[in-house]
Amino acid sequence: MPAVLYSGKLPWRMKPMIYLNNVVAWMLGNTKDTGAMKERVRQGYEGAVTDDVFRYDDFGLDHYTKIALELVDDTDLHAKEVLDVGCGTGILSMVLMERGAKKVVCGDMSGNMLEQCRKKVADKGYDVDQMEFREFDSESLPFGDSTFDVVVSSMLLELVPDQKKAVAEMVRVVKPGGTLAISTHGPEHYYELIDASLSCVSLTEFVHFLGYRHEVWQMDEVALREILRHTGVVDIRTRRLQWREDFRDGGEAYDFFVGTSSAYWYARIPEHKRADFSEKSRRYFERRNVKSCGMDVTLGYGRKPD
Repeated sequence: MPAVLYSGKLPWRMKPMIYLNNVVAWMLGNTKDTGAMKERVRQGYEGAVTDDVFRYDDFGLDHYTKIALELVDDTDLHAKEVLDVGCGTGILSMVLMERGAKKVVCGDMSGNMLEQCRKKVADKGYDVDQMEFREFDSESLPFGDSTFDVVVSSMLLELVPDQKKAVAEMVRVVKPGGTLAISTHGPEHYYELIDASLSCVSLTEFVHFLGYRHEVWQMDEVALREILRHTGVVDIRTRRLQWREDFRDGGEAYDFFVGTSSAYWYARIPEHKRADFSEKSRRYFERRNVKSCGMDVTLGYGRKPD
């Protein structure tokens, strides 16, 4: 079962309410229904809540390219067969090919994300034998043991209820001596954006979120090292990447937040009220002049024993 309490940084005024609500979610059994949790996230990235997710790269290309480059900066990819778990629109997958990978298997739970990835690959002119696309659940990878030279995953793990199982699956499918490289949300990632998003929810609107445990589990270096140790990999390394992302105005910050996250939690708002709720939230970001946000990424590496 996922951790009950929210693991990221929260504004002090929000902590009691969020923690209490998570306990209520646990008591109601909502945190145990991991299938429903994963389906809400999948539906979000399918565009069930906001059309902004179809413009993912318009909002997040530079942001996620920065993370992708950092993740594989010192990873040997030349002539390697690589699995990208949670490939999204293929931002990391493109970096893998540019760094000399022989073949990349792009996998995601969202058909929409995979379709955007396919289009990008076609535009880049890669041979069909170099790129493969698979829709799958990261907790149950559809590959045999010891299939890939390298397995990577960028900014997915925080959305996976059973993180130990997902990482264990990644280790299972990498060859002995192969490399695992993971990036995930650190405790302060998107802090100002999350703060603004929570702050604009009125008490009457909060009723819709009562008993709902947000499907995100951030990790610091200690937590990620523990998961890597649990899977049996060796040569474990972790590091933390922090910087500030600047936006032109609050509207751009809101578009980035909603477009890259898919705002899947808006599914808790009745459908006929979502457009108004989104517009109200956007105006709040603009009024608060949310123009800068701290980014916090935890990176971890390991090698499967020979």
